[in-house]
Amino acid sequence: MRGRRIDKFQLGLSTVGYVPSNLFLDIAVQDLQFWDSPLSTFVLGDERAFLGLESTLRWLSMRRCRLNSSLPFQRMGHLHALETLDLSFNELTVIRESWFRNSLNGLRSLLLRGNRIGLVESRAFAGLLRLYQLDLAQNNLKHLKRSMFPSGLFFLDLSDNKLSFLTPGLLDGMTNLRRVYLNGNRVTTLAQDVWAAIWSNPKLGVEILGNPLVCDCSLQWIVMLFPRRCFSQDCQRAVPEYRQLDGRCNSPPSVAGLHLSQMTCDSLPCDTPCPKLEPNDVPLLPDAA
Repeated sequence: MRGRRIDKFQLGLSTVGYVPSNLFLDIAVQDLQFWDSPLSTFVLGDERAFLGLESTLRWLSMRRCRLNSSLPFQRMGHLHALETLDLSFNELTVIRESWFRNSLNGLRSLLLRGNRIGLVESRAFAGLLRLYQLDLAQNNLKHLKRSMFPSGLFFLDLSDNKLSFLTPGLLDGMTNLRRVYLNGNRVTTLAQDVWAAIWSNPKLGVEILGNPLVCDCSLQWIVMLFPRRCFSQDCQRAVPEYRQLDGRCNSPPSVAGLHLSQMTCDSLPCDTPCPKLEPNDVPLLPDAA
């Protein structure tokens, strides 16, 4: 196979526990896929991983391979052509800052779904300046910091974690965001000091279904942006240019089960009237109930 060019190499449902670093020397591979194999390691000693693929490997997937956080993922740092790294459904518990520091500068998609991640070290992803998609769904995350993330993300999936609140300023400067998924967490409110920073993006979409949302005075700032009527053809054609929000109230009982799109300043159980809408506040059109 030496001197050959291979578009895709796949190895799955195997008992292979180690991939020699020189396995792909003199073989140009663009797409490596491993799955359901007990890869206890992908390097030995001080080796670098996947030697010879520095300028050709664009997609690397190692799903359900029992990889854990003790492995030296920084040994992949020389794979400067890599665009997608999929480490979903492994046994990762911590994401180390050293793994992506000054490396993998071309990475566009990082998929870490379905691990056991409870800790992301400060600035763990911050150096991935071209990162477009970050999938951290189905983990054990309870706390997040702004310093963890690069500013250029378009898609951020935090669904099915253990998040009960989002740190103020978490999304500051992330004005490229198109979709934020928070389904299946423990979030109780959409705090203005978290979301106002990105609400100027007219194509932003937020999913927050399956959370114990408390629809009270704290939601006034966002409910007042919902347009009350959209009957004209011009308005309907403009729907893609409006922000979208998909979620339901969990409490208090008077509004439990209502989609956020059904809420008005009058229906919120709040004694304080909504503040006046400023001319620069752009309406938001939630997903249909």
